[in-house]
Amino acid sequence: MSRKSSREPIGRPSSVSFRLRSLEYLLPWALAACTAWTAIFMFPTALTAWGMAFVALVLGAWSRAFPARAPSVMMLRAVLLLVGASALHLSPETAGAAGPFYFWPVTIACGFALLLERPWALGLFALCITEYALALWLLPPVNAWRDALASSILLIAFPAIALVFARSVQRSDAQVEASLTDVQTGLYNAAGLFAHGQELFHACRREKRPLSLALLQFRDMKDVSLILGRTAARTVFVNTVGALARATQGRSIAARTGREEFALLLPGMNQEQAKSLLEDRLGRPLRVVIEVRKRKVTIMLDSAILPARDRSPTLEALYDQVRHRLMRKRAQLNDPQPAAQDSPSAAVPLLEDTDSAPLSRLEINPTLPMSLDQLLSHGDPGAPKPRS
Repeated sequence: MSRKSSREPIGRPSSVSFRLRSLEYLLPWALAACTAWTAIFMFPTALTAWGMAFVALVLGAWSRAFPARAPSVMMLRAVLLLVGASALHLSPETAGAAGPFYFWPVTIACGFALLLERPWALGLFALCITEYALALWLLPPVNAWRDALASSILLIAFPAIALVFARSVQRSDAQVEASLTDVQTGLYNAAGLFAHGQELFHACRREKRPLSLALLQFRDMKDVSLILGRTAARTVFVNTVGALARATQGRSIAARTGREEFALLLPGMNQEQAKSLLEDRLGRPLRVVIEVRKRKVTIMLDSAILPARDRSPTLEALYDQVRHRLMRKRAQLNDPQPAAQDSPSAAVPLLEDTDSAPLSRLEINPTLPMSLDQLLSHGDPGAPKPRS
């Protein structure tokens, strides 16, 4: 592994910040509202106008349920909105491109200029101008040049101003996002989990939707590094981070909250759904499998998952409850409890367990079914026996 690549984040950090992708849905919903309002007073029988208002409403709902984590996804949605603008501009019943719906390409270019990085925004700006020019050419109005010049100045001036403002907004937003991101993994750090996760926590409370928090910890990473080497330990780390990054779909958040601890905040999922998602990504029981000396070595993960309940007024309180449950699981394995990591939330002297029922043996995930020495020598008669 090159020196340069070793410094790159392991996961695939989103190139669209949490705040910007959380605002994307407002743009198509604003287009839907303005289109419906215009249709009520000017084109009450124009099916094209009502149809495009519905399309914008659906695209907004899609953006809200699945925020764009990559600029290509956001660009795709912008192009779909631009196709809707073409349908309005090429419809004679809505007065064409010189009619009142010229605000579609203007709004698309201005709004996404604030959300997308400059190269993507400039590309979309060019597409908006091209769409408007083609619409004027294919369906020319009565006074083509006069109407075109009057409308095109808005299509050029407003997005240009938005591009100037976007540079300042995106620069400050990138600085905030960098302070909330773990440099090594590209996932959020503890501060990022609580800063962005608290918004999702309260949003799920308002919408009366479920929310679950999962914590995962290694217990043998030090043994992996000592016995198998740093390369094997990094492989385990990379595979785990990659699995968590792939598990972050929709509005979920993955974070590294400790040296060997990871958190996954899953809005819209109850405890069973969150458990199924983790098992789908990391197997059942949760584990990471690597190949060392042509033998497969399995590293188990300790985990705990709890849903948000009334006794969890904040995300910090829910985190403390999940972590307390995870420590309780590890204590029942009759292993020495490791040194407690500093909790990102306020210290809680006595935590009320959210589930007072005793933990079954099946609920406790052992870290290793056998020692690493036994794993390496397993199946090899000539291999030396591990020392007792």
